[in-house]
Amino acid sequence: MRCPHCDNENPEGAARCLTCDEPLTAYAGQGTGEVNPATLQKLRSLSRQPKIVPVVVALDALIAVFGPFGAILTRFLGRTVANSEGTNYAGAAFGAVGIAFTALLMVPLGLFLLYVAWLTWTRASWAWLANAALLCGMAVLGLTGFFIPWMFFRLILFVGFAAAAWFWFQTETREWFGA
Repeated sequence: MRCPHCDNENPEGAARCLTCDEPLTAYAGQGTGEVNPATLQKLRSLSRQPKIVPVVVALDALIAVFGPFGAILTRFLGRTVANSEGTNYAGAAFGAVGIAFTALLMVPLGLFLLYVAWLTWTRASWAWLANAALLCGMAVLGLTGFFIPWMFFRLILFVGFAAAAWFWFQTETREWFGA
């Protein structure tokens, strides 16, 4: 591409002349090279990781490890065993199948949650949405007592996850993830 101002030959697709720095395209003439102070401030705020991100990564990892492990352990401890005469072999066999199905479901779920934790740490854009759903879901499960029978622990679980969700939904965190 030849510059109309200095007649220098420039590489194809260049926006400005390499010799005289005159614009070769209409778009290149619009750029001033100056950055708005508000844009610089926004860039500085986006370069700092919000404080809630490491907390949510830790929560993801804890849920990924203890959630499936707890479900499998609960199934194992609640399995049917042979009765006092030792004749209930069918119940024990079917109880083992339930444990295996639970493991087949929960282990990949735990691995997926570890993957979400890693993506959260590495700032993947969809990780914000996945963690928003996880935090709200865990708060609802804590409130309903789905897996914890004691009211005190249910309340602690609900308050903890609700507080984490509140910080997660702040504008700073959403913008950091690009959500």
